[in-house]
Amino acid sequence: MKHGKYTKGRKCKRCYREVPKANLKYCSQECYGKSREGEQKSQKFKDNLSKIQQKKQKGKGNNNWKGGTTDERHRLQNSEEYKQWRLNVYKRDNFTCRKCNTKSDGNKSSILAYTVLG
Repeated sequence: MKHGKYTKGRKCKRCYREVPKANLKYCSQECYGKSREGEQKSQKFKDNLSKIQQKKQKGKGNNNWKGGTTDERHRLQNSEEYKQWRLNVYKRDNFTCRKCNTKSDGNKSSILAYTVLG
């Protein structure tokens, strides 16, 4: 390993090997990760991180945000009324597809048609 004049004598805080760059405190990601094991985070830190993550996952903070455009089909399929109706149809048909006559665990799309409700 070639060392420049800035790294000579600089040691890893965990394993005491030479550090490859002058601005680093650890020789590798592994040493950095192991040095943080068991480190306790304050409740304030956890709460703040949780708030940041919640903002990123909802609405405009989410990477998949498309301006609040949920089409009618998805809005309907996520409604409690649709979910209850779907379950009732599965029970009525004994979880068996009318097209291919196979049993289902409730995930077969051929049993129900979206247009029945529409």
